[in-house]
Amino acid sequence: MNAKYLVAAAAVFVSSSALADVQAGSSYAGGQYAWATYDESGTSIDVEPAAIVARFGHFVVDNFALEGRVGTGIADDTVSVSGIDVEGEIDHLIGAYGVGYLPLGDSPVSLYGLVGFTQGRLLFLPRDMGLRQAKVTPVFLTA
Repeated sequence: MNAKYLVAAAAVFVSSSALADVQAGSSYAGGQYAWATYDESGTSIDVEPAAIVARFGHFVVDNFALEGRVGTGIADDTVSVSGIDVEGEIDHLIGAYGVGYLPLGDSPVSLYGLVGFTQGRLLFLPRDMGLRQAKVTPVFLTA
């Protein structure tokens, strides 16, 4: 992985949701570094590409927000399949969630849980062969 992407992600995508007012009508934005794991049973295909994800949320009632996420791949992973190096990379991802917050007293910190879905596109590309081959599959990430 290229270190400059990680530094940029840490500097730019600092989540404000941990410090957000959890009252109805307030909004927040943030980001995260994430990775997907794709493991095809019965084969040696096991890749873990990385992505950077932007998060946007709005509290519709006290302590409950609707959140959307969009992301794109920033680091791929390579696996050897029948002697051919194949790169797995995240093309894009998009998700929608319901997020419940439990404030910890007067502290700006709170516990949260979320439920929702993420849809994305994971590409498998043979390296150094001039061929492009894609497989579309759901990508499930945890926050």
